[in-house]
Amino acid sequence: MTEELLGENGMDWASLEAELDGARANDIDHDKGLAFVVHADDALTEVGKKAYLKYFSSNGVAQGAYPSLARFEDELVRATTDLMRGGEGVVGTVMPAGTESCFMAVKAARDWAAANRPVTGTPEILVARSAYPSFAKAARYLGLNEVRVALADDLRADVAAMAQAVTDSTIMIVASAPTWCHGVFDPVIELDALARERNLWLHVDACVGGFLAPFFKKLGQSVPDFDFSLPGVTSLSADMHKYGYTPKTSSVILYRNAEYAAYQSLDFDDWPGGTYGLNAFTASRPGAPVAAAWAVMKHLGTKGYLAEAKRIIAARDALVAGIETMPALHLTAPPEFCVVTFAATGFDVFALADALAVKGWLAGRIRDPRSLHVMVVPRHDRAMPGFLAALGETVAELASGQTRTA
Repeated sequence: MTEELLGENGMDWASLEAELDGARANDIDHDKGLAFVVHADDALTEVGKKAYLKYFSSNGVAQGAYPSLARFEDELVRATTDLMRGGEGVVGTVMPAGTESCFMAVKAARDWAAANRPVTGTPEILVARSAYPSFAKAARYLGLNEVRVALADDLRADVAAMAQAVTDSTIMIVASAPTWCHGVFDPVIELDALARERNLWLHVDACVGGFLAPFFKKLGQSVPDFDFSLPGVTSLSADMHKYGYTPKTSSVILYRNAEYAAYQSLDFDDWPGGTYGLNAFTASRPGAPVAAAWAVMKHLGTKGYLAEAKRIIAARDALVAGIETMPALHLTAPPEFCVVTFAATGFDVFALADALAVKGWLAGRIRDPRSLHVMVVPRHDRAMPGFLAALGETVAELASGQTRTA
């Protein structure tokens, strides 16, 4: 394998480029809107790419050497704080990805609890069953118990069940805004009240919705409160590389104040190199995603984000209307935000996904309830007519037993 990769004499760029292009031949074609994943339009992608390349070799942890990155990070955190209706005291960090944002929130909650409300036995974090797996990962890595609670009938966190699941070992509650699987918002207002009543850390996972929900609200869409306007929200994560439309990967973790944020940090000096201080899991961090995120947000501005949100609403509404014209399909969750999930009657909906994939359309799959998952993005306003035509055609084929799935 080493010989296969390295070879004897290396390879020139022209040959490498040809091999790379050939290797990508069967990858997802974002530009044609065939995959329901968050991806920006070409012009916006180009802005992010050019900014990324200017900082290609920079290290985000060495902000003394790259004061521009320190400035960009500060402005990104402040802008995210404003979108999440936080005050002057909110403190945050740009993270390489949403999983690390969530991980550091769990780490901070663990250390906060050890100092402020120690428990007997292993501390627990309480999440709804629909919470993203990053919380299971964080709990296992950090030596905590993760307790998953069954959902209410509307697929949101069941507040009464969550309250009943709180024990003397519980230190943290997680709410999703919205859930990735079903695209619905947990009842954060009620979970906020529960967290304050029981003196628990409340983390809001807004990795999907953080950079879209504020603009939906400005456009008159109904979006429940989930941010720092609620007094019990301790920390909040939001991914810029989703509906911030920035190059992958970048996320922001925010804390209500510096006291909470301090529990995220690591300070170590028991080695010859001197003080080793970190406020993230990784030491070296690429600076390019920070610069690219700053450039994309600066380029779009509020009007740009509102325009992209309008496109999403139009594409989502067209998808919902199209599904509702097909008797064999039905929505499995309220299409209240940017995610649409639907199931089938009379045939396996996963067979529908297989058949659509043959035609070049890739939809996600949700196990419970068994359904297909579409995360709508701006470019789908152009792709939706083609998708709905393929969907209707494939549903008819499946109903008649005449479709291909491989």
